[in-house]
Amino acid sequence: MIYIILFIYTIGAGYIFENSDLYKRRFLTHNFNALSYDSIKRFFLYILIVLPMVLVHSFRYGFGADYSGTYQALFYDVKNGIPLPNLEYGYYLLTKFVASFTDDYVWELFAASVLTFVIVLLAIYRNSSMLTVSLSMIFLSAFYFDSTNTVRQELAAAIFIYAVPYIKENKFWKYLACIFLASLFHTSVWLLLPLYFLSKFKINKKILFLVFFIVFLLRNQLNQLVINFVNTSSIYDKYENYLNAGRGTVLAYSIITGGILLIYIFFVKENDKSKLDMWLIYLGFMFSILSAFVPYISRYVLYCLASLIFIVPDMFKNMNPQTKIIPEIMTYLLVGSYTIYIVFIGNWYQAIPYISFLNR
Repeated sequence: MIYIILFIYTIGAGYIFENSDLYKRRFLTHNFNALSYDSIKRFFLYILIVLPMVLVHSFRYGFGADYSGTYQALFYDVKNGIPLPNLEYGYYLLTKFVASFTDDYVWELFAASVLTFVIVLLAIYRNSSMLTVSLSMIFLSAFYFDSTNTVRQELAAAIFIYAVPYIKENKFWKYLACIFLASLFHTSVWLLLPLYFLSKFKINKKILFLVFFIVFLLRNQLNQLVINFVNTSSIYDKYENYLNAGRGTVLAYSIITGGILLIYIFFVKENDKSKLDMWLIYLGFMFSILSAFVPYISRYVLYCLASLIFIVPDMFKNMNPQTKIIPEIMTYLLVGSYTIYIVFIGNWYQAIPYISFLNR
């Protein structure tokens, strides 16, 4: 129930805020991020809108397998000076900082949540073309819930979301700096570096599906290659649980990414700035299908799903104004059904019922 109330409040308040004269005046100036009385008032109201979602997320307790398993042990290992060669340095420093103030590991996850959502919500405030839609996608893309379990990766994903405008603005060095910063929390984000160059090219659907077909044919060889690498390296214990995605996960990922892809193909007008969106959607769908055969690749689907925070507003903006209501409803039905399934039916994150560490 708390998630439904939280969603209704955030979207309702966000819609009122986005349609207010105060918010609209932001776009009447050449530099709408300039400091002024209006800008301070706008940002304060924005904080009031998003603060409940951040607090509910940050004060959670016991969500997912990683909460009391991975991160409890990690916190005390860092605090006690035990070497962790496979832990990314950025997360090590974050944990070390928190551990200098407390002996309770829950504050490590509290700090990670706050940092993740400060980055994402700043990115939305600064760059989203449709504020309310982006806020809704935090919940409906499952980013809100994924970040309770895959903590380090979603922190890296938050930095990637912040960096997305740098791709569209051709600011390579700023994008590279963001990817490097994100890699300090999860090294998998380096896979997203080529997106900067890929986004300059229009997708050739025939070539892309040919590549997909070749990878599909070589799936057994790729499967064995990854397993051999993990089994013979020091990262086995870290990634053993991610070697194979379950059927339910593969099916859910495939339906949402495939559905978004179909809506995009049939209802969205492509332009130069939408190339990045197309790449993310296509790659998300391909990774979803391949996750049934190629170990670990399902983790990359999470980056594509997190990107819906910006992709869906861009889709709505580039639809035919006379007929856009139909694909908009289809999009919300698709992502809404996905969220209901994974959170309330499948209970992937063990988020039902909600428990706060203040009441453990």
